[in-house]
Order: sequence, then structure tokens, then C-alpha cells
Amino acid sequence: MKSLSSNPSETASSAQPDRLEWFCLKTKPQRERFAMEHLERQGIETFLPLARHRRIACSNVNWRISPLFARYLFFRFDPGASFTPVRSTRGVTSIVAFGERPAAVPNDVIEEIRRRAKDDIIEFEEPEINEGAPVRILGGPYEGMEAIFARKTSDQNRVIVLLEIMASIAHVSLDRNLLELC
Repeated sequence: MKSLSSNPSETASSAQPDRLEWFCLKTKPQRERFAMEHLERQGIETFLPLARHRRIACSNVNWRISPLFARYLFFRFDPGASFTPVRSTRGVTSIVAFGERPAAVPNDVIEEIRRRAKDDIIEFEEPEINEGAPVRILGGPYEGMEAIFARKTSDQNRVIVLLEIMASIAHVSLDRNLLELC
């Protein structure tokens, strides 16, 4: 997989590396990678943090990798240079700013995001569900119903929940990814 951060040796602003600061821009919908490619062609360093998200369709659990911040992309640029080349880049709609002045993103923020990423992808840990906790079922034939978490099974992806059906309690085995805490 291609890394979604770049570090070209020369920048379009031809500034000294110690003068460069991180900024954030907004892209057209689902055009983060497109804008990133066009900025990199200009020699501008970019960073597009990605995250692994759970998607549920019917009773199928799919995992998708997409930008951590939809429609936003970080770029490193000389704050004293003209931002016109960035603003006019294909796929870019605007630069995040306070008034007319582009807002710098602290280096610590970028480094913390990078620190949490493994292979440029941030994985969110699922919260631990304790016995007796109320849960909501997100997919399958019981979608939308609330249940009580009973226990994990020997298969790490499956759990047993207690579900009230027709005035009786049923033990139901479900995919762990189909549950969320209430």
C-alpha cells in the first residue's frame, strides 16, 4: 500500500525546512487523495491520516479504510509564501483559516496522529463489553433491538446476548461487531 504521507526534498515554496508549518485544507467530496497527488506534484509535503471503520450492511460486517477527517488534508508550507498555488490546486476547495489568515496546525498535533497510526492507518479499539451491560444490535434479524451482554464464546468474534423475545429470555449468538454499548 502506498504511504499517504509525503516528504519531498524540495517544496514548491522553496522555503527552508525549519520555516515550514502544517496547515489544513478542505477538499471536494471524496477527493482527498486526488488533491494530495496534485499538491505532491507541486513539491508540497502532505499528510492524509486514514482510519479503519466498521460498516454494517444487513448482517454483514465490512471494514473500510477511509480518511480520518473526511474532506480534510494536511499540508506543510511556508507561512510567508503565497497560498495561491495551494488554493488553486485541483480538488482543493479552501484552506482552513481564521478570517483571511490560514490557520497553522501545531506540529505536536500532526506527530500525535502519526504516533497513533500503524502503517498510516489509525485503528480504533472497540470498547470492552462487560457481562450484564446493555447493548444494541446493529445488524441482522435483531437489528435495533436491545439486549444484555452475557458472555464471550470460544470464537473471539462471537458473543452470547440475552434477548427478550415474546416474554421469554433467549440466549442468542451474534457477531461481536454487530453490537454497541447503549
